[in-house]
Formats: sequence, C-alpha cells, structure tokens
Amino acid sequence: MNDPSGPPQSHDPLEESSSILLDSPRTRLQLVAFQIQDLNVQCRSQSLGQY
Repeated sequence: MNDPSGPPQSHDPLEESSSILLDSPRTRLQLVAFQIQDLNVQCRSQSLGQY
C-alpha cells in the first residue's frame, strides 16, 4: 500500500493518453466531415446527371 511512486507513474501516461485521445477525435471528425462532403458532392453530381 505504501507505493507513492506508483500512482504518479501510472497517472502521467493516463494524462498523455487522454490528451492523445482528445486530439485524435478532432482529426477524425475533420476527416469524416471531408469524406461526408465528398460523398454529398458525388451524390449531387450523380443525381444531377440522372435528372
């Protein structure tokens, strides 16, 4: 139970991983948004071509 070096060591990587996790979703959302825009453009072009 007397391991003061345990919690801080395990707490630092948690902070790093949390920061990375916070950064990754933003980039993923941006990539997804771009993909959705591309899909919308493709659908519009196809629909216009059909009509």
